[in-house]
Amino acid sequence: MAALPRERLRRPLPAVRRARTREDLGGLAPAYLLVAGLDPLRDEGIDYARRLLRDGVPVELHHFPGGFHTIDVAAPTATFSRRALADQAAALRSALLRVR
Repeated sequence: MAALPRERLRRPLPAVRRARTREDLGGLAPAYLLVAGLDPLRDEGIDYARRLLRDGVPVELHHFPGGFHTIDVAAPTATFSRRALADQAAALRSALLRVR
């Protein structure tokens, strides 16, 4: 695989530049979002999912009530963590099969 020129690496892709402006998020890749009920970023994640949907980006949003930020790291064998990891793996598997 050929390396990208240095100047290209410093410039974000057009879709990423649009996302930073917080206006039109159309053109971004499909998203998988997981939010936990006790996560301080929960509302921000849900809002981001809504904005992506509004702009026509496919979104898969998973909400885990009762979970907290990084619970999968703090308690990797907990039911919540195992289920979240299984859901993430399934979403990734599905996305990769669509690319084939």
